[in-house]
Amino acid sequence: MWRCISLRRSHESSPARSCRWIAGRRCVEWWSWVRLEGAQARPSAGGQTMKVSVVGVGEMGAPMARRLMAAGFTVTACDRSQAALAAFAAEGARTTHEPASCAGDDVVLVVVNTAAQLREVLTGPHGLTFSVVSPGPVVVVMSTVAASAVREMDGIVRAAGARLVDAPVSGGDARAAAGSLTVMVGGRPEDVAIAVPVLSHLASHVFHCGSVGAGENVKILNNAIGTLNALVTAEVARIAIDCGVELDQLANVLEVSTGRNFLSTSGSALHRHFERYGHSREVFHSAMALYAKDAVLAAELAASVQGDFPVIDALARLARGNDDKAFETWRAIADAEV
Repeated sequence: MWRCISLRRSHESSPARSCRWIAGRRCVEWWSWVRLEGAQARPSAGGQTMKVSVVGVGEMGAPMARRLMAAGFTVTACDRSQAALAAFAAEGARTTHEPASCAGDDVVLVVVNTAAQLREVLTGPHGLTFSVVSPGPVVVVMSTVAASAVREMDGIVRAAGARLVDAPVSGGDARAAAGSLTVMVGGRPEDVAIAVPVLSHLASHVFHCGSVGAGENVKILNNAIGTLNALVTAEVARIAIDCGVELDQLANVLEVSTGRNFLSTSGSALHRHFERYGHSREVFHSAMALYAKDAVLAAELAASVQGDFPVIDALARLARGNDDKAFETWRAIADAEV
């Protein structure tokens, strides 16, 4: 069985304004073929099975690594956590604590939370760039960080003899495990071409949005809308419950009306989201910290261009200031009957 990974141009001519290339599973123009054995591919580089490292095998990195192992890639798991590595060692993966040990692979996925962690992975005492032998790997930054941070790292990585693309994702751990993420890629076409056979096993949609940093910008803008949707949907659902409206009734209307968003597919989906993140203060505040990070990145991006963006500015202040009253709102939805 074969899968076609296709790339097509959009009708927009400016890469700064839209994604120039779209890589997906529906063939529009033939680009490359990947051999599938059963339902899984075994892509190769130079006639050998591709070697892929995943740096950061936590909530998102772990299911990504396991999907690639199942697809037949030679996978190295890299993490500070011995417990995380022990699980992968038991499953047959190579493991290491040091990103420098990953420099000999074809593709290195970096799945960490912050720009500081990204910088440490690439340039720290045991960073990947210190062990690169040209031609080095394609480093795929899957973290959501500012485009400026990625561009800075791109210069360092290229000087060391490797290449870099940014490829932040939309979708949580369940979609990572299912291989149905959305990936927004920024980078040189020849570098993206090397990463696509790997990314196609992790995502149902892969968009090449432009040069290095473009993927991060698109992801940050997407997250601004997602954060706003989550915060306002929580308040709307709490009001609905207190007014005697069932969550299913609310979701049914939202899904076919102008209030449609990623939480409105059903009452049970809406309830699951707030139950997952609203069942304890610790989990809630962890979620709010991510929303705040995304909102601040959006505000910083807005400040880098001309114009006035009061809603984006307010979103950053709101996300940073979410408190116990907001937790009570989320907890009320979690406790509601569906």
